[in-house]
Amino acid sequence: MVTFSIDLETNGLLGDPFIVSTRVYSSDGTFLESFDGRCPIEGEIDSFVKEHVLPPNVDIVENYSSLLELSKDFVEFYKKFPNKTVISHIPYPVESGYFLWLQHHK
Repeated sequence: MVTFSIDLETNGLLGDPFIVSTRVYSSDGTFLESFDGRCPIEGEIDSFVKEHVLPPNVDIVENYSSLLELSKDFVEFYKKFPNKTVISHIPYPVESGYFLWLQHHK
């Protein structure tokens, strides 16, 4: 079994994700693999995001043209690890919301 750690940045607490970052570790804590994706923020940027989220993430390059494109690659990465424990720091509503979003955008 692996540990699959996920963190997202969204445009506001309930907004769409624009950064998806994961780290995967073996059962003994050895780093195995990672996924990092960033897409443009669609619509008006939330004021909190503008002030507190974007500045520390300025060096993360937009490597996807859309959330849908990013999510397709994320799902393929996620499927590579069928036996996993998924962890996140305070996963509601951001990370859990993304998994719900994925269900509706298959």
